[in-house]
Amino acid sequence: MQNKPLSTIDTLQKSFKPIEEIETSRLIYELEVHQIELEMQNEELLQTQNQVKEEVEKLAAYARKYATLYDFAPSGYCTLSRAGDIMELNLSAAKMLGKDRGRLINNRLALYVSPETQPRYHLFLESIFNDKAKHTCEIILSVNERSPMHVLLAGTVDETEERCFINVIDITERKQAKETLLLQNKISEQHTAELVLANRELTLKSKENEKLTAALNASNKKLITAMQLSDQAVQKYFTLYNIAPCAYFTLSRHSKIIELNLRGAQLLGRQKLTLKGKLFSAFITVESKPVFDHFVEKIFETNLSQTCELSLAMDGRPPMFLHLEGSLTDNGEHCFLTMLDISARKEKEDKIRQLSQAVEQSPVSIIITNTSGSIEYVNSKFAENTGYNFEEVKGKNIAVLNSGHTTDEEYAALWQALKEGCEWHGEFHNKKKNGQFYWESAAFSCIQNTAGETTHYLAITEDITYRKHSEARLVKYAKELKNVNSDLENFAFIASHDLQEPLRMVNSFLNLVERRLDSQLDETTRQYIRFVIDGADRMKILIRDLLQYSRIGTNKEEFSAVDLNAVFAHLQNVLRETIDLNNAVIKVQSLPVIIANDTLVHELLLNLLTNALKYRGYDPPQIEAGCVEETSRYVLFVKDNGIGINVEYFDKIFIIFQRLHARSSYPGTGIGLAICRRIAELHKGKIWVESEEGKGSTFFVSFPKSAE
Repeated sequence: MQNKPLSTIDTLQKSFKPIEEIETSRLIYELEVHQIELEMQNEELLQTQNQVKEEVEKLAAYARKYATLYDFAPSGYCTLSRAGDIMELNLSAAKMLGKDRGRLINNRLALYVSPETQPRYHLFLESIFNDKAKHTCEIILSVNERSPMHVLLAGTVDETEERCFINVIDITERKQAKETLLLQNKISEQHTAELVLANRELTLKSKENEKLTAALNASNKKLITAMQLSDQAVQKYFTLYNIAPCAYFTLSRHSKIIELNLRGAQLLGRQKLTLKGKLFSAFITVESKPVFDHFVEKIFETNLSQTCELSLAMDGRPPMFLHLEGSLTDNGEHCFLTMLDISARKEKEDKIRQLSQAVEQSPVSIIITNTSGSIEYVNSKFAENTGYNFEEVKGKNIAVLNSGHTTDEEYAALWQALKEGCEWHGEFHNKKKNGQFYWESAAFSCIQNTAGETTHYLAITEDITYRKHSEARLVKYAKELKNVNSDLENFAFIASHDLQEPLRMVNSFLNLVERRLDSQLDETTRQYIRFVIDGADRMKILIRDLLQYSRIGTNKEEFSAVDLNAVFAHLQNVLRETIDLNNAVIKVQSLPVIIANDTLVHELLLNLLTNALKYRGYDPPQIEAGCVEETSRYVLFVKDNGIGINVEYFDKIFIIFQRLHARSSYPGTGIGLAICRRIAELHKGKIWVESEEGKGSTFFVSFPKSAE
């Protein structure tokens, strides 16, 4: 190949004008040198092409092994936040930036970008997050005293749109080769312009070089495509790894956390970066540590997959239950764990266990049969009530308890209701295993599957034998009480008529004696006669009050709505003369409408107001009436500023004919508050007093909100 330029020179020498011999030698020498340089360039281009092919093969292998060779990738990978902070990077990227990886985390990548390429870098980062598409750009990294490094950045945003993945490729050598090639091409073009005729063959070689350059460009495109595919594989791996519903952990032999996904960090309640290097055993409960230690030990000893269940300590919250499945990694140095949160399942199991215990320990009998009535389950209360244990009635029809006292029509109504999917409630007079009869209150219902089909029947029964006997006794007592009340009514009538008649005769004849013997009676005799007449009058009043007391509860009027405001207004009109005479002031708050007997309510409140006016102190009576509403009742109160009551007499004052004061001080028979208590009890309420001697009294009466 070296002879061809010489022959060309010889031809040129013959065709051109003669030139000096020394000039000819110089041209020949320069042409030879240029030819050697071009041949060297061709060899370099071929080497570069071979290197490109090797890199493509390496990248293809890297894409397959990325999960385990991430840190040792020939190109750099890093994860940036929206602000450009480095969140994660591999060793190659750290090497390009000339610092330890730990010192680069949370630093801005822009700190290592040369000033002239800063605008291009910021535009690149902004475009990734705005367009949510892949972008590339070339920048220059300027780190410490090192020579500037040309790198190609290829980036895309992740699903969260809060960070992006960046692939960093060192293209310094390629840039230098390209610049060298451009420089050499420029020199070659200059030589070609000067020696156009002598360089025809060399021009052909230049064309071959252009082909090689085209091949190199094509190889570069393939390399970029391979890088893009690698980026996609990495992004897909990270996405699937982090969004998986299961928690993934890579642990060392001593349970130190090497790697984990986002779900794993969520389970432990920590940030992902703060968990790496921590002992996983530090997050589990004391009870679960032996189980976990044995689990990890078996994985490394047997090299087989293992499973276990344990609980996590949750900082004041109930423990979280996990199902773990683990196996060794390919290198055998770590174990890979998959974790599922089974707390909900555990909670359901606990609830099922509680329900099962509740059914088994229920105070009532529980029976489950199939749709044919064959017994499939009974609880312990059934055995206690009937004498049959489960094995004795298993598979038998529930009619095993039939005593013959329940009619066929009642059984037919029961099964018809169950066939229609309805509940049935009733009572049975059944027979125990020992032949003893007993009463049961029963409720039957259907158990349905998810499709709404009846698969079983549920019977809940309660032994009501004692209640039935008690009801019978109550019926008997009620009948006897009715007879007694009838006798009392007859007695009250006799007392109101027959007993008062002799008193009227005593009164009349004593008055007649006093008038006829008026001149013959001394003052002592007159006083004796007045004592007798006064005693007869008091006896008449006692009989009248006793009759009134006995008639309470025999009133046949039904309960109705009673406006307490209207009752107090009417009573104030009735007592107007007494109120004015005592200069009394009565304040009545807004009162509710209650369900009661109007006549009895008037009588009760009349007694309370009369007592408040009667048992006054030295000051004019100040009386206040109001009501407090509670959940199920109204509590009416009447408050006065009278003489008050000693606490030891709070119960005594409600007993019939019990008085605390002499008749000369306060007239009356001592029956008014007894009547009030009977009226309150008749309305299913109660009456009580709060008082202090010399400071007045407050009487309370409760009325249910609804009358039964």
